[in-house]
Amino acid sequence: MKYSPDLTDKIIKMLEEVPNIRHVCKKFGLNRSTYYEWVIQHPDFRKRALAALCLGREDICDLSEGNIVRGIMEGNKADSKWFLSHNNPRYMNKTHAESYNQYMYGEFRFAMDENIDADYFPNLFKFYKLIKSVGDEIMEKVFDSTLNSFFENKELIEIFYSCFERWNNIEDDKEKKEEIIQDLLEKFLNKHKD
Repeated sequence: MKYSPDLTDKIIKMLEEVPNIRHVCKKFGLNRSTYYEWVIQHPDFRKRALAALCLGREDICDLSEGNIVRGIMEGNKADSKWFLSHNNPRYMNKTHAESYNQYMYGEFRFAMDENIDADYFPNLFKFYKLIKSVGDEIMEKVFDSTLNSFFENKELIEIFYSCFERWNNIEDDKEKKEEIIQDLLEKFLNKHKD
């Protein structure tokens, strides 16, 4: 199938309604590998697709929460227990909640935000670490391609990956990790001015 703005607009609209790549590709008769190729080759489509997935997930979450709240109002104890375990720090599994929130925050910032600050790189590192832990070569290529279009400077990309490796190899030394982030932020801001 050939890339076209008309088709990608329809894909974006569908991803906002149904945030599932496999389902949307099937709906349009598009091979998933073609979708990922387009994501790699077309930075504007990549950004719009990531944003659409984020928005679509939020809509589905709102709908699901509505169903859960309705169950709670009807006295369903399972819905009540689930809601508390996911929305109240006294009941929730903190490790899972923190990991998921970091993942979603990183994904959303990566798709939508162009402001670089002290929080940006740690979240980007966590997002990249998550992608690497899954071992999905296509997602790594998508990430790399997104970095290329976002940073638009090969030297910055090399600095990013170098700092990531240093950051990732440090276990529990928060101070050293913060030093690496500060180093990366300074390098990035200096190069970005040039």
